Amino acid sequence: MPSSQVRDLRQLLLHRYKLVMIRARVKNELPLCLNQGVRRKRKLWSQAGQQGLRELPLKPWAGRRRDDLLKLMAMLDQQIGPLEEAVKAEAHEDKMARLLQTQPGVGPIKALAYVLTMGDVGRFPRGKQVASYLHRCHQKPKAVAKVAAARKLAVRLYWMLRTQVAYPEIVRIESSPRVPLVGAS
Repeated sequence: MPSSQVRDLRQLLLHRYKLVMIRARVKNELPLCLNQGVRRKRKLWSQAGQQGLRELPLKPWAGRRRDDLLKLMAMLDQQIGPLEEAVKAEAHEDKMARLLQTQPGVGPIKALAYVLTMGDVGRFPRGKQVASYLHRCHQKPKAVAKVAAARKLAVRLYWMLRTQVAYPEIVRIESSPRVPLVGAS
């Protein structure tokens, strides 16, 4: 059973995740309410794109919907900002999360989520069991390539946490099941 602090940090990550998903839905709705075929993709979310979106002449109800969605997005941005800062601070304090962030593509949010999900990696004798555990938690049908990539990443992250050495310094993963834990004699 995870400690109360771990459960609380999981709630922080879950709350941030839910708000980000709501913000994504709002962002996806905004171009649809225009009914004018605006296809600017990422440029739509820049300062100039936002200004152009506000100045776009629309019929009364479409304009109201646009204004409501923009206000909702601004409110969600205000709520997500402090949560992201809290996650970054917690990831900075956690030794294992800092170690995971040395891998390309692993930021503070992914690192903290991985550490909180996995708990003590010493309970897994091999990296394949970590991948199996993660696959059981997040199983998706017809995702063989994704599963293979996730398994490779899980094995890398497992050995980084187990040996507390950055991955490029680990020479042979295949013979690593007998690598002692750091500090173990």
